[in-house]
Amino acid sequence: MKKFILLVLLVPVFASAQTSWAEYKFAAQGYAKVTDSGTGMMEGYKVVKEQPRQLSIGTVTFCRLVATDEDKSVCGIIIVKQSNGSTHYLGLPLADSAKEILNQALKDFETVFPCAKGGLSEEGAALLFNLSMGAVAESQ
Repeated sequence: MKKFILLVLLVPVFASAQTSWAEYKFAAQGYAKVTDSGTGMMEGYKVVKEQPRQLSIGTVTFCRLVATDEDKSVCGIIIVKQSNGSTHYLGLPLADSAKEILNQALKDFETVFPCAKGGLSEEGAALLFNLSMGAVAESQ
């Protein structure tokens, strides 16, 4: 049930589309290279970055990967900068994306947040949902 909360509540706020593997991989891995080196932005896309929020886990920034030809969000990106200095990039695929992509997103969350094994707590899912809703509201 907790996995359901994470994957269904978080990602349908963007649009009615599917996240491709290429989009998910860019969100989860490639965007880190763009922020580090300033190069390597995925052609045909832009990243819309929201205001960082200071939380107990560190500074959290929510972003949207937007296909510029349709001006449509295709994937979310959560950047978590922890107080120990480590930075994690997490992709948020859209709800109707392939099951394999949704499962990979959950595995990635469990890696960054070991307490999420078996699904995020309801509190954690609510936090991420509120972050994504705030980002969407700010972008409209």
